[in-house]
Amino acid sequence: MKNPERTLPLALILGTSAVIVIYLGLNLLYYHVLPLESVARSPRVAGDAAVRIFGHAGAHFVTLAIIIAMWGSVNGMVLAGARVYYAMARDGLFFRWCGAVHPRFHTPHLSLLFQAAWAIALVVLGSYEQLFTYVIFAAWVFYALTAFAVIVLRRTRPDLPRPYRVFGYPFVPLIFVLAGVWFVANTLVQKPAEAGIGALIVILGIPVYLWWREPAKKSGCSGGSPRKRG
Repeated sequence: MKNPERTLPLALILGTSAVIVIYLGLNLLYYHVLPLESVARSPRVAGDAAVRIFGHAGAHFVTLAIIIAMWGSVNGMVLAGARVYYAMARDGLFFRWCGAVHPRFHTPHLSLLFQAAWAIALVVLGSYEQLFTYVIFAAWVFYALTAFAVIVLRRTRPDLPRPYRVFGYPFVPLIFVLAGVWFVANTLVQKPAEAGIGALIVILGIPVYLWWREPAKKSGCSGGSPRKRG
């Protein structure tokens, strides 16, 4: 990006707005062509709506479009997730070999392989709905904490350069934090077992982080783990 201070916030705002418009438009379409009871009971609302509008051939086309869209989404998550492990390894907070870069493709190939192995293990150990609940529960905890950090940093580090300032501060971050707390609390009530496992996975990361942090702090590591772990 040539001008990330302007381009990145603009991309996030426009991209999120487009998703909201498309999502609401599709839901209005579903409720227009299907009865409320059918929408509530159907495991494949988009496919059922396509059958009603285009026939069975149209339903196959919609299913294919959904699969392609999911591929694109998964592709982005794979690329971003592996780079998190890579960055942790370079800071001395993860297995050192995950910080390796492929000599030809310049990608964190070992980090990608580690992520693939972990994903396969999760798929084998849990159902789609269980894994989805684990991820959503943990994600909303960190979403809420991230929004709350905006408020904390405004108070504790007021002199930091801020090329972009959130619109409607402090009400917008506060509303988001409250929404995140509601999602987390609702998951705890509706699916306590899955929420508990998701919380446990996050909590287990604390001793792992502390285990790697001390040697990294002592050596001032920023480019590889100071201790051979794995």
